[in-house]
Amino acid sequence: MMERLFTKELAELIVSSRPDLNGEAGQAARSGIIDYLASGFAAEGDEGVAKLWRVVEAEGGTPVVPVVGQSRKAGFLHSARR
Repeated sequence: MMERLFTKELAELIVSSRPDLNGEAGQAARSGIIDYLASGFAAEGDEGVAKLWRVVEAEGGTPVVPVVGQSRKAGFLHSARR
């Protein structure tokens, strides 16, 4: 029951928030997006990423979803678009 109340309160805070009115929040969001993109592009030749791609390829699926920083696509099973 407590978890449900927490989730409801969190959802209400998110809906009522106005990060566009807070310069610090906007800057944090921009930094986060830049960091996310830089990490994706930097990982192109990483051995750990190569292992993940081998799993993706072994599990199959139609590669239709672009992967940030990579020159290939993944299937819906491996994407956040599910």
